[in-house]
Amino acid sequence: MTMAHASTQMMEQDYNKDSFWTHCCNTLSGIHRWKYQGDKLESIFGVKALYETRTGGQIGFDPDKPTNSGTPPLYGIQVNANRYEAFAKTGFFFPEPYRSIGTQVTGIYHQQDMQFGDKNYTGNQTMLWANFIYQSRIVNCDHEFKVGGSWLYDRYDEQYSSGDTTLTQLRTDIVSGVFGEYTYKGKKTTLVAGLRTDYHPTWGLWVNPRLHLRYQVAPNSVLRAAAGRGTRIANIFAENANIFANGRTVTIGNNLRPETAWNYGISWVQKWQLAEREGYLTADAFRTDFTNQVITDLYSDTQSIGFYNLEGASYANSVQVEAGYEVLKGWQVRIAYKADDAQTTYNDGKKRPVPFQARQKALLNVAYKTPDEHWRFDFTTQWHGKRPLPFTANSTAPDDNGQDYSRLLIGSGLGQVTYAVGQWEFYVGGENLNNFMQPNPIINPESPFSSQFDATNIWGPIMGAQAYGGIRFSLK
Repeated sequence: MTMAHASTQMMEQDYNKDSFWTHCCNTLSGIHRWKYQGDKLESIFGVKALYETRTGGQIGFDPDKPTNSGTPPLYGIQVNANRYEAFAKTGFFFPEPYRSIGTQVTGIYHQQDMQFGDKNYTGNQTMLWANFIYQSRIVNCDHEFKVGGSWLYDRYDEQYSSGDTTLTQLRTDIVSGVFGEYTYKGKKTTLVAGLRTDYHPTWGLWVNPRLHLRYQVAPNSVLRAAAGRGTRIANIFAENANIFANGRTVTIGNNLRPETAWNYGISWVQKWQLAEREGYLTADAFRTDFTNQVITDLYSDTQSIGFYNLEGASYANSVQVEAGYEVLKGWQVRIAYKADDAQTTYNDGKKRPVPFQARQKALLNVAYKTPDEHWRFDFTTQWHGKRPLPFTANSTAPDDNGQDYSRLLIGSGLGQVTYAVGQWEFYVGGENLNNFMQPNPIINPESPFSSQFDATNIWGPIMGAQAYGGIRFSLK
C-alpha cells in the first residue's frame, strides 16, 4: 500500500497590517507498506518520509538570504524538517491460538533546522528501537499475560545560538527494559495490571506500574478507571519551538532530570437508542501529578525563557463531558465541554496556571451523510475560554490573582463538503469561517530584534477565513 500527501501555501499575506506575513508552508510526505501473511508468520514492514519547510517573518524577507544584511535587517522565520523512518512488525503463531510472539523494530533519522531572527537551531536525532513480546494464558483464556523486553538507542545532537551565546546539547540515551502484563477477562469485569522496568546508564532504574479496570454496569453502561506512572526525558528545544520567536534570552538549569508523573482517571460511557437511532454520553475525569518536571518558565523574567527542574507541586486536572445522537436519519450531532486546571510551581515559589491553556472549551459538530454515501457535509464550531498568558514587558494589567488573561475566543468555525465516487473523493472546506482574528498578535513588531519583541503571545487565530480544496484517490 502506498500513500502520499503534498500541500503548499505560497501566498504572502499580512492580515494584521504589522509588516509581518503569515507562514508559507510546503509539505511532502509518503508511506509505502508491505504485508506478508503465512500460516505461522505475519509481517508488516515499510518506510516513511517527510519533507517540510515553513517560512515567515517581515515582508521582504528572503529565505535564500537568511542573513538579510540590509539596513535595517529583516526578521525572518524558517523551519525545515526532514524525517525518514523504517519499521517492521512480525508475529509468530503457535498451534495454540492463545500463544504468540511479536517483534517490533523501528529506525528513525530526523533532521531539523530553525531560524527565528538572529536565533538559530540545528538538531539531529538518530533512533533505533526494538521490542519483543510473548503472549500466552494461565489456565484458561480468562487469564492472559504478556512478557517482553525492549532496547532503545536514541542520540540527539543539538545546537542553539543567539548573538554571542551558543548552547550545545549532545545526548545519547541507551535504555534497556523488561515488562510484564496480566489481563483478567470476566463476564462484566476486565482488569489489566502491568509493570515496566527500564535501565538508563545515567539515571538508573525506572519502575513504572499501571492498572486499568473496566466494569460493565449494565448492557449499555461501562465504567472505566486507570492509574499509572510514566517517565520521559524532555527535549527542551524541539518541544518548545513555538516560543523562540521573541527577544528573550535562554537560560538552562543544571542537571535537568527526567520527568516523572502519576496519572489517575475515571470515565463513564452510556449508550442508548431513541426512535431507533443511537446516542451516547461520556464523562471523563483525569489528574496528573508530576514528581519531577522540566519547567518552561515564561513568567519569572520578561527578558528570558528559563528551563529548570520542578521544585514544588505541579498538576493537571481535566474534566470532559461529550454527547452524540443521530437526530435525524443521516444527521449526527455531537456536543462536548472540557474544563482544564493545570498549575505549576515556578522558581519564585509561586504556583501559576500553565500559559496558553484555555481553562474551558466547548465544541458543537453537525455532520450529514446522504443515503448513497456520495455526499458528506461536516461543520464544527468551537468556544474557548480565557487563557493565562506569560508576562511580557507590555503585559496588560493582571487580574486580582496576579494573572494576565487573553480574551474569550468565541465561535471559531470550520466546515467541509466531500463528494465520493468510486476510488475518488473531491472536497472543499473552510476554516475560521467567522473571520475572527487576534488583535495585535505581535508585540513591538517595529523593533523585531529588540528585547521587547514577542511574536509568541498567540491565543487566537492570526489569519482570517481560509478556504481550501483537494482530491483523494485510494489505491485498492
